[in-house]
Amino acid sequence: MPPFFKFLNTPLHTSVRGRVQDQTVVADHQFREGWRLEAVDGQVIRPATVTRLINQSFFVVQFDDLTRPGNQLCCHAGSLNIFPVGWCSANNIPLTPVPGMFRFVTPHFLSKTSQVNLVFC
Repeated sequence: MPPFFKFLNTPLHTSVRGRVQDQTVVADHQFREGWRLEAVDGQVIRPATVTRLINQSFFVVQFDDLTRPGNQLCCHAGSLNIFPVGWCSANNIPLTPVPGMFRFVTPHFLSKTSQVNLVFC
């Protein structure tokens, strides 16, 4: 019997035991509300904004969208799906335009949205 079917036939309380890993300690971040960044949204990278600080370890990023409220994701300083502004350009990776913006040029967009320079350590 394939392992997946064995897992399905095992009671939940015994199948989870020994498979759940302890959470690692998440370092404090130094992000501030309004900071701009580039973030992975599905299979593309889009401009995004830090919209809320949850605590010293976690914050909320919202993808920029001029047509409707953008998707949000919860991040921490070590998240692998967020990048500083200009990362896509520096690595020759296309940055997906902001929905609803007809002429998308990164420096122009950032100047219109009170971009704060962001350097990741």
